Parts: sequence; C-alpha cells; structure tokens
Amino acid sequence: MTADSLAAHLDALARAAGLAAGRSDVSEARRVGAQASARLSFPDGQTVVALAGATGSGKSSLFNALSGTTLAEPGLLRPTTSRAVAAAFGTDAEGVLNWLRIHSRYDVRGARPDLNGLVLLDLPDHDSIERSHRDEVERLVRVVDQLIWVVDPQKYADAALHVDFLRPLAGHGVVARVVLNHIDQLGEQDRRRCMLDLRRILDDEGLSGVPLSATSAVTGEGIDELREEVVEVVRRKAAAAVRLRSDIQRAAHGLAGQLGASAGESFTEATVARVRGVMVEAAGVERVVAAVEDAVRQRGRHLTGWPVLSWLPGRRGGVPLGAEAQGSGAGWLALPRRAVVQRAPIASAVRAAARDAASGLPEGWRDAVLAAGSASVDRVADELGSAISATELPRPGASWWASVRNLQWVLFVLAVLGAVLLLVNVFVGEVLPASWALWLLAGGASGGVLLGLVSRPLNAALARRVGQQARAALTASVNRVADAEVIDPIRGEVERHDRAVELLARIG
Repeated sequence: MTADSLAAHLDALARAAGLAAGRSDVSEARRVGAQASARLSFPDGQTVVALAGATGSGKSSLFNALSGTTLAEPGLLRPTTSRAVAAAFGTDAEGVLNWLRIHSRYDVRGARPDLNGLVLLDLPDHDSIERSHRDEVERLVRVVDQLIWVVDPQKYADAALHVDFLRPLAGHGVVARVVLNHIDQLGEQDRRRCMLDLRRILDDEGLSGVPLSATSAVTGEGIDELREEVVEVVRRKAAAAVRLRSDIQRAAHGLAGQLGASAGESFTEATVARVRGVMVEAAGVERVVAAVEDAVRQRGRHLTGWPVLSWLPGRRGGVPLGAEAQGSGAGWLALPRRAVVQRAPIASAVRAAARDAASGLPEGWRDAVLAAGSASVDRVADELGSAISATELPRPGASWWASVRNLQWVLFVLAVLGAVLLLVNVFVGEVLPASWALWLLAGGASGGVLLGLVSRPLNAALARRVGQQARAALTASVNRVADAEVIDPIRGEVERHDRAVELLARIG
C-alpha cells in the first residue's frame, strides 16, 4: 500500500468515526486513527519489532541472539522481565521510542549493518504477577510494527496467552509470528508433536496466516533463519505500513459491523409526501384557499355586477378570515396573525416518519433519527402557523373587470336617464316619446343584470385560478417548514449513516 492510499484510508476512517460519534462506539477507530497518525510521523525506514512471551520462554536470550548483543538480561540475572528494553540499530530512534514510552534503550552502531533501521524490543513478561508489566505488554503489542511471540514447550498452549493475546490477532496475522523456543530440550518426536499441536491451535484460532518456527538460543538452531526473516522485514521498510493498514482495516470492519448495511430507501419520497400532506391539511391550507376563492367571487360580483345590486348588504369583496385579522398576507384578504394549526396529526405523522426512517438502522442511529423527529414536534405547529399567515397570496384581478365595470355604469346611467325622462313626461310634459324613455330604462336595467349574470361564470373561473395559485403558495410555505423542521433533520441522520458506511467500504 502506498503512502497516499494509506493516508486516504486513514482519512476515511477518521471521517467515518466523526460521522458515527454519539451513535456508535468509535473509541477503537479513533484510537487506531491517532496511533496511525503518530506512527506515520516518524521516519519510514524505522521498523519496530517486539519480542513478547511468558516468564522463562527465553525471549531475552533470543533478543541477544538476534541482535548479537548482551543487552537483555536473561536467565537467573533477571528471571522476570520487568520493563521493555530497546535496541536501535543504525538509526536515531529517539522520537519513536519516546512515543512508545520506552526508557531503557541502546544504540547499536556498525555491529549488524543488515539490521540498520531496526528497533528491537524485549517486552516484559505477559504472565508477570505485576499488573503494570502486563499493562505494558498490552499497550505495546497494539502499536509495534511486528510481533514475535516466543513460547516454550511447557506453556505454548497456555490459555491466558491464547485468549488474551494471540486470539485477538485473528485476521491480523500479517503483523505477528510465533516462535517455539527451547527446542534443544525436546527429542525429535516431541519436537514434531509440539510443532504440529501448536500449528493446530493457531489455525483453530484463526491464525493460519501466522508463521511458526522453532529456535534454540542455546544451540543456535533456527536463529539464523529467524534473523534473516527479521532482516527481510527491515529491508522491505514496509512493516509499519502493513501494520497500520491491518489496524485501520480491522477498526473499519469493527465500526462497519456496528453500522450494518446502507439504509438506502428507508426514508422514501412516499414518506416525505405523506408528512407534507398531513402538514398541509393540519395547517388549514384548504380553508384558506376556500376563503380566497370566495373573496375573489364576491369581489368579482361587486365589480362586475349591476351597481344597484352591488350596494346590497353582503355583496362586497375582501372578506377577512378571522375576527382578529391584522391585514397580513395579500392586503385585499386579511389573515389572522397566527393561523390555527392542528398539532395532534402533525406529531403523529412526524413520529411515524422517524420510525420509518429508523427501521433499518442500528440502535444508536435509530435513537438519533427518533430524536431528530421528536425535537421538531413542539415547534412545527408554531412554525406552520406563522408561515401560513406570512404567505403572500396572489392578488385577484382581471383586465376585463374595469371594462365591465365601466359598461355597467353606462347601462346604469341609461336606466337612470330613462327613469328621469318618464318622470318628466308625467309631471312636466312629454319631452321625448315615452317609448324612448321606457327603452332606456328597460335596456339599461336588463342589460346591467344580464351583464352581471354573464360575468358570474367568468368570476368563478378566475376564483378557481386564484385559488390554485394560493394553494401552491401556501403548500410551498408548508413544505419549507416540513423540510426544514422534520424531513431534512431525519434524512440528514439517514444520509449521515450511509455516508459513514460508504467511507468504511472504501477501506475494504
């Protein structure tokens, strides 16, 4: 894996952990991310290899044999390894050893040029009765580049070793190898039996990819081969990257297991439409539309009807929708400062939508989706009321209204003129023939009434069109509230989950 791809995987893990924070357990992902970032800050040519094992396994003797030094104190001089010892070969390892918090360290220069770049660690005994020793081993085995587990013929099947240290490496075998030491104490047949039994145990624990070899620090058997393997690891200068890649993949798989599969279409357009529809109904959009249409019809009849009929009570347009109307809205149609909104159906619809969206998510994410929906229930009704009242309604009007109105006045004047002439003829004397006066009166009156009747279906059609425009404007206002307060927060949680799943899938 190249440095760029490793950095990309590390970035994907960090971003996925950030998205999953508070919804899944991201502690391991963040620990691995911090560890990888720190390890990558040190020189690429340094390879940290640790020898780990139980008391009496001979790892300190093996440390000396591999390194060609006497830096570790084996045998009776130090029957229990109490602190980690480091030998740095031909490299300034101060930075990485400070990070590893290893204080007992030695620089080895010139003795083994083929080991230059190696930082070899002798870890404390993992079975020490001192808890601090065990803690030190647990800490270091999680961060070193390569692990060599040294076991002896008497304790190679020790349950604590396998349960606490080897078994957790299942699927992580690229960073470890197991060495059966002290084979000089075994006959040929026992040696073969021990190796076969240990191989079987490792395979059963999912460690079939972990190399297994046999050594004796006393006779030197297997030492050269093991050293060559270490030299090859150092020469490739890839151990750190291999370990980090393995750690990142392991952390990604663990987090992905918590997240499950992508939620996909759990929050469908049908659910969105249902939420919006309930809110449109609860906000009383159709009541407002009906009032708009009625007001347009009345206004049209007032402006296009015969003036005498328009003066009758109840014939004027611009009907307010509430007793406390404040003139907000379109101006010609007064709306209440805050429309009355039914809260119960909104709460039910929001919770149902949240449950639908959360149905395919793991528990932590389900809780987050439900919380996103519940948080909006209390304020949605108020937001809808304000949105309805603040919506700018379309202004009713038609160019033909003025023409009809003017014509009505002409007809009205003719009717009045005819009536006046009739009165003059009766009380003063005939000025014009009575038939003319009757024609003016009858024609003006009947023409005005007829024109008003003809205008009614036109006004009804106009009312429907303005009502449709008002419905569209009010629905858009309701949808904006629904999206901002309910749909976007719920969908955001689902998309957040799916984005985290996508990022982890990139890691592989």
